[in-house]
Amino acid sequence: MERTASLRTGKYLYVQAPRRELYDEAADPKSEHNLATEMKAVADTVGDRLETFRQKTSSKREAPRMSEDPAAQAKLAALDTPCRPPFRRPEAMGRKPIQGQH
Repeated sequence: MERTASLRTGKYLYVQAPRRELYDEAADPKSEHNLATEMKAVADTVGDRLETFRQKTSSKREAPRMSEDPAAQAKLAALDTPCRPPFRRPEAMGRKPIQGQH
């Protein structure tokens, strides 16, 4: 699967997608006219900048795995973070439902 990315540089917006795109944001603020084929040298230059940026900011390390320790899971669940699914019923969290709530 090819990654999609974009980069703004000066007046240009470059989009790396299955079909690359280049827009002159000063002349085309709605990004309606793709200049990538007409301005190949500019598209190549900005595309190279994007690739250089990706290489400098990408990590080759594997992402850490989530702990499968039940005690760690319980501690994380107790934090009541916004990552908790919003559909949890109050009863499931040990709370009384608000009257009128389903």
